[in-house]
Amino acid sequence: MDVISIVITAIAALTAVGILYVNVKNRQDSRKQLKLSVKPNLWLNSVSQSNGYQRGSHFKGELNFDILNNGETATMLELKLNSNDVLLHNLHLPRDIENGGKWFFSSNTKGQKSVQSCEYEIDIIYSDKLENRYLSKIKGKGTYAKIVETSEIK
Repeated sequence: MDVISIVITAIAALTAVGILYVNVKNRQDSRKQLKLSVKPNLWLNSVSQSNGYQRGSHFKGELNFDILNNGETATMLELKLNSNDVLLHNLHLPRDIENGGKWFFSSNTKGQKSVQSCEYEIDIIYSDKLENRYLSKIKGKGTYAKIVETSEIK
């Protein structure tokens, strides 16, 4: 083989590798764009306090959570509560929230603590139309709360 043939073969091999890389990169970009096109965008609109009710000798305060979806349809799958102060209710899961839709759920206090003193963490687990799963974590105390992180569950 002469030098020119070796150079031409090397250029052809490098070109093939470059084309393969571009095709893989384009496929990855297409998958990313597809995921973004169906991704829900949840946000915590508000947490409000209602007067609650008397149960025996204990007064039960109530927190009401208002979740909005500004993205594509979200299927709410599960709520995981980490709190010694409150109990969740009115979950009605699984449940779809369309773009622009709302979801309300509530919690009651467990003990004698004031609603405004109750601390909690709530993991909202949901999926999109392609069944990609996500977790949004709410952290709060009383009516002050926010979504502190949202991540995809692998």
